[in-house]
Amino acid sequence: MGNFRKYLALTLSFLIILFLAANQKQQAVDEQFVKLMSQNANALIQSFDDLDRAINQLSNNPSSTDSLINSFNNARYSYKQLEFLLEYYYPDLAKVLNGALVTKVDLYDKDKVFEPEGFQVLEEIVFSSNPYNDKVQLQQEFSRIKYYPKRIKNDLRALSTTESHIFEMMRLEIIRIIAIGITGGDATVSYNSINETVYCLSSMQQTIELINKAYPTKATKEFKLTSAILAKSIVYLKSNTDFNQFNRAVFIKDYLNPLSASLLQYQQALDIKLFNFLTAFDFSRKHVFDTNAINPNFFAVLNIDDTINSKQMINLGKLLFFDPILSKNNERSCASCHLPNKAFTDGKQKSLAMDFKGTVGRNAPTIINAVFQKSLFYDGRVSFLEHQVKDVISNPIELHGSFDNVIPILKQSAEYKKLFQEAFKGARDTSISTNTIATALAQYEKSIIGFNSRFDKYMRNEKVVFTKAEINGFNIFTGKGKCGTCHFPPLFSGVVPPSFQDQEFEVIGVPSDVSGKIIDADQGRYLATNIDLHKHSFKTPTIRNIQLTAPYMHNGVYSTLEQVMDFYNQGGGKNLTIQLENMTLPFDSLNLSKKEISDVIAFMNALTDTTGLTNMPKSLPLFNNPIIDKRRIGGSY
Repeated sequence: MGNFRKYLALTLSFLIILFLAANQKQQAVDEQFVKLMSQNANALIQSFDDLDRAINQLSNNPSSTDSLINSFNNARYSYKQLEFLLEYYYPDLAKVLNGALVTKVDLYDKDKVFEPEGFQVLEEIVFSSNPYNDKVQLQQEFSRIKYYPKRIKNDLRALSTTESHIFEMMRLEIIRIIAIGITGGDATVSYNSINETVYCLSSMQQTIELINKAYPTKATKEFKLTSAILAKSIVYLKSNTDFNQFNRAVFIKDYLNPLSASLLQYQQALDIKLFNFLTAFDFSRKHVFDTNAINPNFFAVLNIDDTINSKQMINLGKLLFFDPILSKNNERSCASCHLPNKAFTDGKQKSLAMDFKGTVGRNAPTIINAVFQKSLFYDGRVSFLEHQVKDVISNPIELHGSFDNVIPILKQSAEYKKLFQEAFKGARDTSISTNTIATALAQYEKSIIGFNSRFDKYMRNEKVVFTKAEINGFNIFTGKGKCGTCHFPPLFSGVVPPSFQDQEFEVIGVPSDVSGKIIDADQGRYLATNIDLHKHSFKTPTIRNIQLTAPYMHNGVYSTLEQVMDFYNQGGGKNLTIQLENMTLPFDSLNLSKKEISDVIAFMNALTDTTGLTNMPKSLPLFNNPIIDKRRIGGSY
């Protein structure tokens, strides 16, 4: 017994020593990381001091302007070394320093207007033809942010982080570089994005080196691989600095995606845990283009009942989607406006209204990947598919249905009663109700996901033919064409990576007809918010499956992608004589050649994927009612 106690005591002592040693290493990494970021914060403070002097000393002398531009670029470089930390721990501060050039209004207090500020506002003045003419404005704008670096330094003193967080923020930064960094999304005037990305990766390189110092004999192979990819990535960036000529497709596929995967391998080899939180990006995946990398549950109503019998719910929802029983006249279904063979659109400029009396007012959007949105409908008036379903069913010009009427009818079908019981077995609500109908339909729509296009396979390094024209088209789309600054990869919609929390709405001046002389009368988001700034503002939709979803724009004004590209190439509605004070689309011409436009369209067509999504039910549940049982799958519209 004594020997056993002695053995137990030694074992416990050994485990305690191991725990303390591991904890000391954890603490050492955290402290060294904060120390490194504090050094970068000091560099940011110094660069802001230099920029302050350059602004105050600005004159009509060209050398003065050169000094200003150099100081501005250095401040941006210093910021980029801190970007992954600021975006992770202080996202509101990051939005102030490096937010988009968009005026915002508080949806709950219309008197609160937030004008853009920070680097992107300064950039427009610094890189203007003669910044000296706007020196006073430049001083005023800089005064709004000049003390933030010192605040960052002070905040870092109290920062407590973990190794898991450090790996997360690095991998999120890779997604940010893909979606915003190398696209010029936050350097829309200087186009200095490629040089700036060097500093993002250099900061990561410093970070993994301090992690390696804490674990000098562990995961050395994974550390060397990650370090090598970082080094090669930086060399590639420094060797290819021209914004318009930069090969983003190759850089993402051969450098950034492998870097994300190697960071995951390194983290796992070090036994540093992955958090099991509900995030948009699944950190257990190799990179943002990996299979199932984006988590649909992040965008959904958090209801545990939805996943109890998900397969049965999806099957039930599919039947309801194609069943005109939900409409007032038993002739119209969800599939009447969302046809599977048209990527769940209907091919019309504007969808037909109920009883063929006019239209619903807008073009039918695709259902594919609809779950990956923060707002639904073109005006963003609801946030979840469950709410969208209820809106459509009860809308007088769409299905004109009534849950009070349809629920008793569905209960008359023994098949439907059984399907609802199986789908919601174990849930709190097992009846045929407004909630279960909406939930089943939403679960089906959430299952309509397509991320297996040729472009996706190319990004995953799978065997696929991806042409030179398509590669060039992607590079123009995410570069010179500026398309990627609103349609962010990988969703290619207005949902902003890497947090996927914000949904962008834009005022681009869509005309009422192809002549382009008159703005379309639809007030867009204004109808949902009653905020003047939102007049003619519409949600930025996904361009995935755009090959199948003509006609285009919220009103279907353009029948071809060539017309759409011509609209943007000219600078949008403003260059079509449409005047809107709240226009968010830059009105300068893109100067794209016919060949470049053709290549962009080739790339967009390569985003087509409806694999396994288009099959319809072979039959609908019976009611033993000769009139009801004559209804057609998908409706008669």
